[in-house]
Amino acid sequence: MADCQINALRFLVAGLVIGAVMVFSGQTIPCPENRQDWLLVWGLGFFGIFLYGMCFFFGLQHIPAGRGALVVALNPVVIVLLAWLAGKERMTPRKAIGSLIALAGCLTVIGNGDPLALFQGTVGLGEWLIVGCVMSWTAYTFIGWQASGRFSPLATTFYASLSGAILLGLAALVQGDIDPAAWSWRVWSGMGFLAIFGT
Repeated sequence: MADCQINALRFLVAGLVIGAVMVFSGQTIPCPENRQDWLLVWGLGFFGIFLYGMCFFFGLQHIPAGRGALVVALNPVVIVLLAWLAGKERMTPRKAIGSLIALAGCLTVIGNGDPLALFQGTVGLGEWLIVGCVMSWTAYTFIGWQASGRFSPLATTFYASLSGAILLGLAALVQGDIDPAAWSWRVWSGMGFLAIFGT
C-alpha cells in the first residue's frame, strides 16, 4: 500500500525536522531512560501514527473521504467525554450541549442518516475502521498526557513521529511496497508539505 511508504517517510521527515528545531533552539532531546519511557514512545507511535493511519487508509477504501473526515471530527468529543469521566476535565453545561450536538451529528453521518445505526450493528467495515481512528487518537491523547510528565511537547511529537514512521515502514516492507524512486514530483512535494507543515 503506497499510503504506508508515503506516510512512513512523511513522519520520518517530520521527526527529523522537529529534532533539528529542538537542537538549533538549544533544547536537548531527552533519551528514554527506562521501560516506562519506552512504552510511552512506542505507545505514541503505535496509536497516534500507525494504528490511526492504518484504520484511515483502509477505511477510505470503503467509504468516501468526505464522510471519513466528518467521522474523524468525533475525536474532540470523545476526548472531552473520556477526560470528564477520568476526572481530568470539568464538564460544563456548554461543553455538554456542544458534545451532544457533535456526537449526534457524527453518529448520523456514520449511520447514513440513522444516528442509531452504529449501535444496531448496521454500518459497514469502512465506518468501523474510521471509528477505529477516533479510538486510536483518543488512546494517543491519553498516552500523550502521560508523556507530558516526562517529555516536552516537541520531544513527545519527535518520538511519536519517529516510532510511528518505523512501524509504518515495517508495514510497507511487509507489503513489499518500498519504491520512493517511482514517485512523481507531485507526490514528493505533497509528502514534504504534509511533513513540514501538516505534521
